[in-house]
Amino acid sequence: MIINNNIDNPSSRTEFTTGHSKKNQLKANREYYFEKIKKKKKFSFFIFILILIFIVYLIFYSPAFAITNIKVEKKVDNNLINIQEIEKKVELLLKEKKFFILPQKNLLLLDIKNLTKNLSGDPRIEKVEIEKKGAHTLIIKIKETKPEAKLLILGEQSLQFLDREAKIVSPHFATLNDPLNKLPIIYDKTFSSFNDPVYLDTLKSTIKLTNNPILIRNNIKINSVVITEENKGIFVIKAFTPEGCAFIFTSLLSFDSQLTNLGVVLKEKIGEKQISQLEYINLGFGEKIFIKFKEKEKKEISAPTPK
Repeated sequence: MIINNNIDNPSSRTEFTTGHSKKNQLKANREYYFEKIKKKKKFSFFIFILILIFIVYLIFYSPAFAITNIKVEKKVDNNLINIQEIEKKVELLLKEKKFFILPQKNLLLLDIKNLTKNLSGDPRIEKVEIEKKGAHTLIIKIKETKPEAKLLILGEQSLQFLDREAKIVSPHFATLNDPLNKLPIIYDKTFSSFNDPVYLDTLKSTIKLTNNPILIRNNIKINSVVITEENKGIFVIKAFTPEGCAFIFTSLLSFDSQLTNLGVVLKEKIGEKQISQLEYINLGFGEKIFIKFKEKEKKEISAPTPK
């Protein structure tokens, strides 16, 4: 028979109890430590979120980077657009939100490319340059389109101003002393639409005619042009000098070839001394060019071959 002498040994029981207590204490310490770290992480994350919100507010929503000053400068001024009109348009664009939540009025968030595109969409503006200055100032430099001619459409009372591409660039105001009023005037008697490509090309050619190098070389100035529609889609252009001489063109033929013929005729058949005596030169029949002098009968000549 085997007898366990440790059963009734008090020292053995004490040793077992002490070991068990130490394990429980270590476990409790670890749990406390991990709980402490967990709370610390939660607190740190909360602080991080607060700092992030503060930074977002400071950069995007606070007045620190808000655009408060808009300066508009005209590099080329043709009296087409009012500076206050541009400022108002820019302010409306800045009120729009980027991604539906971020303010465009913030200098850091401003989409300069989009703003430039919006302003350049106005035909009165040829070029836009935008600069940021400091944290609150936006500088906008405008180059206005150059008007090339005035347009008066049959049945309308008001004049329109056209650029070289026949786009309407009417000014916000014009006075009698304004250089715009000295531009050549085009009288449109066709009832045509700007959406008609043939009419639009005719209008562009007419505008180019008013300041053509061939006429300038011969000291010929065009101060008025009349456009009529001979048949459906066929336009006749009569360009008049201050002396009353008319140069007649047609949309049926190439405008460049008609101008080339005019240059050769003026140089080889008319001469500078006789230009003032001209009543008209009709270039609308291709190689056959009709010339009439004042108080004389018209004569027909063949277009000289350009040298």
